[in-house]
Amino acid sequence: MAHLNLDIFYHIYITGLILFKPATLFHKINSLPWYQQTLHQWFASLQADTGSAILEVGCATGQLTEHIARQGMNVVGVDQSAHMLQLANKLISSNVRFEKANARSLPFEANQFDQVIAASLLNVLPQPELALNEMLRVCKPGGKISVLVPLAGMSDQAVAVLASELKLSGFSRAVLSTWHRRAPKMQQAKLLQYFTNAGLHNIDSITYLNGMVLTVTGTIPFGRV
Repeated sequence: MAHLNLDIFYHIYITGLILFKPATLFHKINSLPWYQQTLHQWFASLQADTGSAILEVGCATGQLTEHIARQGMNVVGVDQSAHMLQLANKLISSNVRFEKANARSLPFEANQFDQVIAASLLNVLPQPELALNEMLRVCKPGGKISVLVPLAGMSDQAVAVLASELKLSGFSRAVLSTWHRRAPKMQQAKLLQYFTNAGLHNIDSITYLNGMVLTVTGTIPFGRV
């Protein structure tokens, strides 16, 4: 009974944060070890060179942006939430900066970045292809575009198994459950089609967290119009 009451408490607490303090919730989620590990593995798979110019679109409270900066990259994080950026700007790496921007109208000239990434962004936008096209516009020919989204098709039972495998409890377990139940998800085939339609080459996909999330990466061809 005590365990059940604690689960109810955390779900109420998370719902309250969603409604009234979303920036605080994102900051807490981005600090969870299992989520950080997933993001770090994803970025490591992109094999960015030291000194590369990286743009993170929808950076939220900036923990991944900060991590990338610590790997020796020059990073810009953008988000449309001033509350998210208020927390992000408390981070201290010298080679990272944060700007307020709409993902569908990025405030950068074309061909500015070696890689452009976005985590849990395209799945919440009504027209994700518009944001993807903007990501392509500001990325250099030969550069990479990579996104991470919650993947459709994960069952409640599979999430429970994942939580047990990760040995999650309390707030961390409740976050995983709430993310599964409430986050908009994407079909792999649909996301791959967006990348194909955008003209990206060498498209690749990887799943993490036992298939709960999907990353798709493509390369911008040289000689694009």
